[in-house]
Amino acid sequence: MTNRFSRTISATLLLMASSWASAADFNYNYFEFRTGSSPQSFGSEFSMNITDNFHILASADSQIDHDWNLAGGIGFNGPVAPTTDMFGHLLLHEIKYPKDDGGDSETLIELSIGIRTWIDDKVEGYGKIGRMDRHSVVGAGVRFHSTGQLSMNMETSNNGVWGPQIILGVRYQY
Repeated sequence: MTNRFSRTISATLLLMASSWASAADFNYNYFEFRTGSSPQSFGSEFSMNITDNFHILASADSQIDHDWNLAGGIGFNGPVAPTTDMFGHLLLHEIKYPKDDGGDSETLIELSIGIRTWIDDKVEGYGKIGRMDRHSVVGAGVRFHSTGQLSMNMETSNNGVWGPQIILGVRYQY
């Protein structure tokens, strides 16, 4: 009786684990345009899956004041529950500050982790936390998936460079 119960529990957990591995269904192949406020900024981001749980990404943001924040690196992602993914990024940033802030340049490394979860069939919530040198990187937002390829997001973010911002974005998933 106990042996049969153990096999039933094991089989149930195995089936649940295999469904969790593919159930979250988040796309890491995308191109995104975004704008931030306070300070005003514009940017874009590109991500592409290399394997099921490994992706590369690159981004470029600017306040259009002879400044930039260019970043590129690698990321991992994997399911932690039927509707939730965990992700992480290791990014190399090349930052040039506006002339008002001295106009200096520096190269920094960002390490961050985060969570994406389905709140509803078309609504995703996400958040991340990390470090870039002496600066915290924090963000949380909501993304509405209007179609399978197009989504819009609103988030509050501190990217470790410009301080807290409200960001609006449009993402094309391919």
